[in-house]
Amino acid sequence: MSDLDEGVSVRAFLFDVEKGFRQAPMEHYTKQDCLLRFFHLHHKFGMLQLIVERTKHEINFLKPTKMNTKLYFYFLIDLEAYFYVLISTFDIIAKLTPYFYSEWEGDKDTKRYFSHQIEFFKKNPMKDPKYTEYLNDNMKWFEKVREHRNELTHNGALYIFPTSKKKFYFGTKRNEKGFIPNEEVENCIAETFQGFCNFLIYYNSHFGAKRLKIP
Repeated sequence: MSDLDEGVSVRAFLFDVEKGFRQAPMEHYTKQDCLLRFFHLHHKFGMLQLIVERTKHEINFLKPTKMNTKLYFYFLIDLEAYFYVLISTFDIIAKLTPYFYSEWEGDKDTKRYFSHQIEFFKKNPMKDPKYTEYLNDNMKWFEKVREHRNELTHNGALYIFPTSKKKFYFGTKRNEKGFIPNEEVENCIAETFQGFCNFLIYYNSHFGAKRLKIP
């Protein structure tokens, strides 16, 4: 797995955005609700860091020929948890983003789910052209995570394929031919976690400079 320790450097990933919420004049309940979501975001980020570190550790010590050990099941738990925690983190962000606009024309689902919010911006690019451009060009990795999470949620399938070289591959669904497309666990987590960190850095630079629209 690539070195993901640099992810720690973005632990204060929403500092400017959070500072804007703290300074903005707004009704007390709204401000408390927003700050509570930031509290949840910081905790989710810490959880993701821990899951990535644990998964790396588990892969280093797992033996492909011993797939019924306690360590193996910890590995399964952490891998599945990674997809759930990452998606739930984005859904928290989705609840904060509408506050940056004087009016929000999306339905209630665009205020609750990041996947719906992405579609909203793509259908309404003039709402925020630069943010929409980023979502169009840099979120393919998110769609991968969302697909895996959806399969795990609705079908409960998590297939692990060990190899003799201590590499582990996984899949979550069968294709139309009955095969299970799979990818290496380490590469998948490295790619998607890095995409997540890059998104947070962009989100902070983009929305941290905006003036909050909360009355």
